[in-house]
Amino acid sequence: MKIEKGYTIELSRRSRIHVKFSREKKVVLGFSVNFEARLKKEWKPVIRYDTAHDYTGKIKWRFPHKHTYYKNGKEVITQFKIKDYNLALTYSLKDLRSNFKQIKSRFFNN
Repeated sequence: MKIEKGYTIELSRRSRIHVKFSREKKVVLGFSVNFEARLKKEWKPVIRYDTAHDYTGKIKWRFPHKHTYYKNGKEVITQFKIKDYNLALTYSLKDLRSNFKQIKSRFFNN
């Protein structure tokens, strides 16, 4: 049976992570981990790790990948070397929790 879950991790008053994933038993079927920082009164995406996007009926990304956003609107997408969704989800959460201050500083200073 497929189970979908989601939650938010508050890192600070101006930093948060939104997590959504689906799994069957202990196997992750897909996920999205979004790190956001508050700029003035608006939350801005900074980094998103996820597994797939559906663009007009076609899957563009089949493997876990990372979106890096910049204040000027630029977006860079890089593919993970980790293909296992369970490991990729765990890596994403650890990376953002451990490095959110540096990630946020890069976003605001570029």
